[in-house]
Amino acid sequence: MPRLSGEPLLVLTAAHCFKFGDEQKHVKVQIDDGQGREKKVINFRLHPKYNITAKKDKGVLEFYDYDVALIQLEEYVQISSSVRPICIPCTQETSDALQLVGVSTCKQQEELLLKNDIERVSFLTKRTESLVVEKDAHVKLGGLRDNCIKHALTAPNITATDPKVAVTDNFLCTGGLDPFRDHLACKGDSGGAVFKDYEQRTIQVALVSWGTKNLCQLRSVNVESDQTSRDFHINLFRVVDFLKEILGDDTQNVYSTLEFLKD
Repeated sequence: MPRLSGEPLLVLTAAHCFKFGDEQKHVKVQIDDGQGREKKVINFRLHPKYNITAKKDKGVLEFYDYDVALIQLEEYVQISSSVRPICIPCTQETSDALQLVGVSTCKQQEELLLKNDIERVSFLTKRTESLVVEKDAHVKLGGLRDNCIKHALTAPNITATDPKVAVTDNFLCTGGLDPFRDHLACKGDSGGAVFKDYEQRTIQVALVSWGTKNLCQLRSVNVESDQTSRDFHINLFRVVDFLKEILGDDTQNVYSTLEFLKD
């Protein structure tokens, strides 16, 4: 998230991390930056289209489309090797990181970062107060996506017969054993960055939203998928308007804005 010296941090997370009626005083953000773990929150905003009960009558008890939110912290955060900003899609800053010369577009970035039917991504899992591990998974795109998302129908509280009712085009799908055995996200990983490393820069392409199975009861460091377990992640390329409205808002002077691409 954007930050320069002397500016507060904005944290990108999942909307379902909040409860109905939450106020700023109810929200806690813990960042181990050496200046006190718990940070005060000035404001937070959920995507306006997020509605967990929107498809309850269609066989999806909990619907996680547009599961994205932004938190604005009151206090500064000390940037270090373990606490640092991340590039997000459809900004000039990310085009620079991707070494796209001249006038670039959002579509160019997406085609570069998510161009293959199988794309390796990473996410972080916190195992203890001091242990955070990086995990790998593989997004199934193109002709492989339908076979990936069909396993959404095995999730508890889903009685729909069409997986696309629960898994819209706003989600990336990971998990399973083919062609690689993926790691799985656990409860508590929600809202975390799903990212790719490109030319020594880290680009966030999605955020962890929900999954079909809880295989993390033992809290193993490396929780791996089985044949039908799947994780679904909000594709940031599909929620750019929400990100731009806040992170590209140059009418405020509280934090530095990002330069979003026109297309």
